[in-house]
Amino acid sequence: MQRITNSIMVSDLVKTLNERMRTLNDLQVQIATGRRVNYASDDPAAAAMILQLRNSIGQNEQFQENIQNGMSWLTNTESTLQELNDILIEARADAVEGSNGTLTPEDMAALAEEVDSFLENVFSISNADYVGKSIFGGTNTADPAFNAVRDPVTGQITGVTANAEGIDGAMMRQIDGNETIQINIAGTDLFIPNGVNASEDMFQVLIGLRDALQAGDVDAVGEAIPLLDEVMENTLDFTALAGSKVTRLQNLESTLLSEEVQLTSKLSDQEDVDLVEVMTQMTLEQNAYQVALSIGASVIQPSLADFI
Repeated sequence: MQRITNSIMVSDLVKTLNERMRTLNDLQVQIATGRRVNYASDDPAAAAMILQLRNSIGQNEQFQENIQNGMSWLTNTESTLQELNDILIEARADAVEGSNGTLTPEDMAALAEEVDSFLENVFSISNADYVGKSIFGGTNTADPAFNAVRDPVTGQITGVTANAEGIDGAMMRQIDGNETIQINIAGTDLFIPNGVNASEDMFQVLIGLRDALQAGDVDAVGEAIPLLDEVMENTLDFTALAGSKVTRLQNLESTLLSEEVQLTSKLSDQEDVDLVEVMTQMTLEQNAYQVALSIGASVIQPSLADFI
């Protein structure tokens, strides 16, 4: 049988006290941080799960941010398209009125002036911006999407050209792990889908209508009506597209918010500490530590215990 010496008792006491101190320190860290797992060594399996959940929550938050950005852009675009459609409806009404052949030259001139103001509004809308970025400029958002050519005498718009740097680029946002969505509408697709001066050139249709009204050419005014109908149909298609994307993003945002709640709950289950349980455990450990000190002091020579 091994002889129990003071040295062995001191060694056992020091070991016991160190273990109690480590446990007390771990409990104090848990209370201070509010987390059960602060280091991977605390619970390797839980630590791995926590990292995975944090990564999933981070991705979820990024998708939500992308969705909010996309919704803001698309909502602004949708309202801009609705404004554009309202202008085209009024221009068409003027075309119908000017094509009936009963108006005086003065009346036709007044309609021409009104259509010219509609043209100016449409040109302004084509260069609309959102938070300082051109809505219809594709990925080239720093510059105006379109440039106007004006009559040097009257100042009226006689033609509109697209930015030479291009306005066809798609602005994409990743909204899920496997899905991206285009949030912009290319200016060419909306205003000049078949090219400048070609069919459905919104600017040229309005220019032609204005000029026909100024000239009192009733037949030419009537010919502008079906062209306006095509332009309006194209605008309505893009308005509906923007609206459907907003709805899609709203639904997905709700799904992501629900997923975030679930992920956060799972993270809390893995990571958060039960303060009542830890405080109780800490009280027990403190008592055990004090008992160990008392027992040590009674067994070991006082001078040695004091030294320890």
